[in-house]
Amino acid sequence: PRYIFPDGTGFGLVWEILKNGNYTLYTKGGAINGYLTTFVTLPELKFGVIVLYGMSDGEGFGQIV
Repeated sequence: PRYIFPDGTGFGLVWEILKNGNYTLYTKGGAINGYLTTFVTLPELKFGVIVLYGMSDGEGFGQIV
């Protein structure tokens, strides 16, 4: 199940879905106990990136993204 907003963006199965021209970007991220993850994929380009990040103080993730 998914919900699509009138502008083409939306949410589906807890994935954020963004439209940019002819491309659809799917992204999912999370954090727990000093570990952060982000997954981004553009299926039309057969491209995806996964970032796994460990930190001790909860700071700094925004500096690498």
